[in-house]
Amino acid sequence: MILSFPGDIASYTAVELAKMAGISNAAVSRFVHKLGFRNYEDMKRHAPDLRSEGVPNYLLEKDPTDTVGQIARHVHFGQQNIAETFASLDPTELAAAAQGMADAGKVVFLGMRNGHFLANI
Repeated sequence: MILSFPGDIASYTAVELAKMAGISNAAVSRFVHKLGFRNYEDMKRHAPDLRSEGVPNYLLEKDPTDTVGQIARHVHFGQQNIAETFASLDPTELAAAAQGMADAGKVVFLGMRNGHFLANI
């Protein structure tokens, strides 16, 4: 259920989420705790942070009948995130970082979320 509309999770109560998912309120509570939140309200407060950080799944509005539009919006937000990242880079610092990696005997990459696949190359 949450993956179907992650950016909208803050607009539902725990009871509403349980009802939509066809599960008990206790199951929602256990799930929230398993994710590392103290309670459902903490999880709800976290969702807008992810949206403002530019996490693509939290920016997209879900419409299961509009797959072409979803893909286009996903590409748009990905391009926007990349453009904003490169616009914020200091060329001198970037050159120094690149030189540091070139001079290093070994470079280790860690990847989380969307960067996970790059770290496994």
